[in-house]
Amino acid sequence: MKKITFIIFFLTIFNYSKAQNIGYGAILGINGYDVEIHGPINGGAGYSGLNFGGFLDYQLNKNFGVRGDLIYCTVKEDYYAKYDGNKYAGSIFDESKLKSIEIHTLLKYDVNKEYNKGFYLIGGFRIKTIINAKLDGQKNNDLYRTINLGGMLGCGVNFAKHFGLEFIPEVNLTNTITPENNKARNYGAYINLTINLESMIN
Repeated sequence: MKKITFIIFFLTIFNYSKAQNIGYGAILGINGYDVEIHGPINGGAGYSGLNFGGFLDYQLNKNFGVRGDLIYCTVKEDYYAKYDGNKYAGSIFDESKLKSIEIHTLLKYDVNKEYNKGFYLIGGFRIKTIINAKLDGQKNNDLYRTINLGGMLGCGVNFAKHFGLEFIPEVNLTNTITPENNKARNYGAYINLTINLESMIN
């Protein structure tokens, strides 16, 4: 399913690549976050391997543009534990491994008078769909919500004509785990390298 999604995404990119004001490229990056839970479960922290995907960028005017990212992400999370009041009541798992597909819908503001040149601000929303979850090596589809929504706001800089470097903090806007009496919120950030393939080709 994830392969089909990526094929459709990149076919769409190349189909519209010659349209005016549209750019496309690849994204490589990492992300990490801290898990804060209000309830009888205590969370740890998450950190990714190498995320990869692509983006489609549409320039609205000399300063503003909109960008859509499609990213495949693998994350490891530290232990989750149960608490009875303030008393430790046992471990849920020592390590989880999550594989997910993320869609980022972002608005860009370039502070220069020429789009995609120099420093820019970027922000918007993230939709994460977890496609595989393993707790201590065992598949588990019960603890995590399959889909969650996040908000993102950060900055980036374009350099060497075809590349960009981004730092984008993010926070979950919806609960990440299923038990109703546990309210989980992730606070973290993405560090991305963007590669503008459209500018390289053209």
